[in-house]
Amino acid sequence: MKTPYCTKKSISGLFLITIIVITVTALLTSCGSNLAASTMRLLRREGTVRLYENDKERTISDNLRLNAGNILNTESKSLAGIALDDSKIVTIDELSSAQFDQNGRKLDINLTKGSLFFEVTKKLDSDESFDIRTSTMVVGIRGTSGYVTVDDAGHEALIITDGSVEVKGTNPTTGETKTVVVNAGQRVRTYLYNDRSVDSIMFEVDELTEEELNLFVLERLRENYALVELVCADTGWSVDKIMGVDSTDTMLASNTDSSEEQTPDNASSEVTADDAVNNDKSLTATTDSVTDASTEEATTETAGKTGVLQYVVSTDSNGVMTLTTGQHFDPAYYARENPDVVSEIGTDSYKLLEHFLAYGESENRYGSASDKDTAEAEKNQEYLEWQKVLGEAQARDAAEERARNSQGNDSGSSSGGATNANANANAGGGGTPEPEGGEPTYDP
Repeated sequence: MKTPYCTKKSISGLFLITIIVITVTALLTSCGSNLAASTMRLLRREGTVRLYENDKERTISDNLRLNAGNILNTESKSLAGIALDDSKIVTIDELSSAQFDQNGRKLDINLTKGSLFFEVTKKLDSDESFDIRTSTMVVGIRGTSGYVTVDDAGHEALIITDGSVEVKGTNPTTGETKTVVVNAGQRVRTYLYNDRSVDSIMFEVDELTEEELNLFVLERLRENYALVELVCADTGWSVDKIMGVDSTDTMLASNTDSSEEQTPDNASSEVTADDAVNNDKSLTATTDSVTDASTEEATTETAGKTGVLQYVVSTDSNGVMTLTTGQHFDPAYYARENPDVVSEIGTDSYKLLEHFLAYGESENRYGSASDKDTAEAEKNQEYLEWQKVLGEAQARDAAEERARNSQGNDSGSSSGGATNANANANAGGGGTPEPEGGEPTYDP
């Protein structure tokens, strides 16, 4: 059976990070009214990340607000994730350095060392701009994802994973400029020739395969399955290969006795995919066959062959199974909600369960209506909590801004008072000028 689905075991090591990043990205996308377009914040950091402002290192913390001109450096085995606004996410790789500049709705990142991955989830407005700069390239991004790198030798490259961008290249020695459009699945590299004034900068554009993507890019893609689907639709790459799924794997292969012959099921009468989609009665009949005493022996044999019976704790009178994971699996519901799966494997209850256990979680499929309702309620709660976090951060920003403005007014009054006091002292009226305040503290 050909299938574009990815197995859960291949990405189990990334599961926790994936959930966190997907949740944060989705929530940032959905709550644009709470995050100003000009707000840049540090969403994620691993390892050692350093922040510099005006050549001075500043204290760094989670959800830190970045100011124009800030520079982030990452050390070995480190990374930093930054929300440039509610639709633009950038992840800086290890051993990298990038400066962030913002002027109204114009954003610039100057990558001087290392690499970064960028994702823009919606097209920019006509008055917006987002450029990533290196010493020779300016990448004008309108709504796409990709990877920019500058290696230790100064060689620069750009990979586009979905959409397309226009790249402007400049030879800093001769001043010659050229432009090129780079599409999804392509890589562009720049070459400089300082011994001539014409063609002193040249582009090399080549087509990439998913096998040529480095681990940093693959990890960023694997953290967002929706992005993987978008990338594969744009490039023709394989979802399985990006997700790290071996094409020789089969569902729950590790739970199946390799010495056991895989014979066709005769446990219950199957129906076609069209019948399953258009006639709920056929689904109900199939579900009923699972619990019918006359077919109990046959379905048990089928379950043993597919290796899923061990995950079933109990089955109620409606055919809904309670699993060892605490989840519920309703074969009729799963078939109704996933006609694409039915078209591939049919409507046998245990085959559907097998698919759910192998792929359901990674493909955001639910085993039952009740589990879907519970998951959506949890996501809504996470969204409300994220809104609260953003609201508190914005309230702090506003309070700190008011405090700075108030401090500025107080300083003006204090200076005037000091001048008057000195004048009085010179006139014999006495009085002592108040001491000047210390340097303002850094505003995170």
